[in-house]
Amino acid sequence: MKDIDNMSLEDMDKLKGTPKSNVPFDPAWKGSAKRWQAYRTGDLYVLQVVNRTTGHKFQVHQYGKNAWQAALRYYRGFQGHGRQKRDGWVWICTKVVSASLYQPDTTKHSKVLTA
Repeated sequence: MKDIDNMSLEDMDKLKGTPKSNVPFDPAWKGSAKRWQAYRTGDLYVLQVVNRTTGHKFQVHQYGKNAWQAALRYYRGFQGHGRQKRDGWVWICTKVVSASLYQPDTTKHSKVLTA
């Protein structure tokens, strides 16, 4: 097979499909697409977060059916932490101070597109 940097378009058209992966299937990832869909359901919230150690303030976006669930999903993360997925907390060094629904500001983009 030729070097991929020096291949012509005709040679690239002859390649079909992708090679099979030699990485074994991990059963822990079974159903991760469904879990990701469930994790992304609800409304998008903007969480104001403070680092408990340094006092640094920042914002994160998180989905949830209400503000409490969005904060809970932020603390636990997607996979969780610990022996069981649902028992652990990922972000224990941060504190959610407030939460509000995300409302995009369309004026920022219209100025850029029309200028």
